[in-house]
Amino acid sequence: MPTGTDVQGSCDPRFSGVRDAFAAGFADGCELGASLAVEVDGERVLDLWGGHADVDRTRTWERDTIACTFSCTKGLAAIALLMLVERGVVELDAPVAKWWPEFAAAGKDGILVRWLLTHEAGMSAISRPMPFGSLSDWGAMTDALAAQAPSWTPGTGHGYHGVTFGHLVGEVVRRADGRSIGAFLQDELARPLGVDCFLGLPDSEEPRTADMSIDLVEGAPTFFSHWEPDGLGPKSFGNPPDCNVIEHTNSRAFRAAEIPAANAHANARALATSSTPRSSRKPVGPMSMATIS
Repeated sequence: MPTGTDVQGSCDPRFSGVRDAFAAGFADGCELGASLAVEVDGERVLDLWGGHADVDRTRTWERDTIACTFSCTKGLAAIALLMLVERGVVELDAPVAKWWPEFAAAGKDGILVRWLLTHEAGMSAISRPMPFGSLSDWGAMTDALAAQAPSWTPGTGHGYHGVTFGHLVGEVVRRADGRSIGAFLQDELARPLGVDCFLGLPDSEEPRTADMSIDLVEGAPTFFSHWEPDGLGPKSFGNPPDCNVIEHTNSRAFRAAEIPAANAHANARALATSSTPRSSRKPVGPMSMATIS
C-alpha cells in the first residue's frame, strides 16, 4: 500500500473482512480517502479511516475529517421529518399543501407527505431553466418546486428524486417547525448526540473538510453513465446546472448552503450514530485496534 494511506481505527475481530476490503480500496487506487463505521444492535463494531483529504495528497485523512455525504443526506432529512410525524406536528397521509399552501399549484393539491419520502411525488425534475448556483438558493428551489407540475401521476410510480428530495422534505419541516432543516438537525440530532454532522457547513469547519473527486480511475463508469440523453435522469440532475459539477461541491457556496438531498458534511461515525435508535445504543466495548500498512 502506498505511503500515507494506512488505515487507522478500531475493528471488532468479527469484522476483519470488512476492514480488509476497506483497506483494499486504497491499495488498488480506487479510494483517495474515506471513513467507515458500523453499529450492530447499538454497539460500534467498526470505526475506520484512511487515505487523504485532497487530490494532491497533502492532507492526511484524520479521525475527525468530515466530507460531503451526498445522498446520505436524504436519510437525515427523512429523520427530521419523521421526528415531526412522531411528535404529531406533521401527518404522513395529509397533503403537503396543508403546511405549504403554494405547493398546491399545477395539480399538486393531492400530493401526500408520505410520497415525498417514498419518491412517489412525481417531482424529481424542474422544468423551469435554473441559473447556476440555484441549488444553493433555498427560495429559488422551493419556488420552482411549488410551481412545477408532476412528471407522472403522484402515488402511481416511483422515481428517484435525487436533487429535489431535500428541498421538498425540508420545506415541510421549515413550514411545520419554523426552523430550517439544517438548524433542526443541529438542534435535535447532531448536538444532542455529540456527532460531527452539519447541513450548512460553518466556515470554522473548512480546515478539516475533505475535497471531493470522482476521477481517480480513468474511464470508470459513473452514476451518470447509464442514462438515455432524453431520459428523466438527465432532466433531474441537469437542472440546476450546478447539480452535477463535482468541482462545485468543493466551493464555499455549496458547503455553506442547506441542500438536504446532497450536502450534509459528516464522517461515517456520525452517520452510524445518527442511524441507531437511542433506546438500543450500547456503550462501546473493547475492540482490537488495527493499523494496516
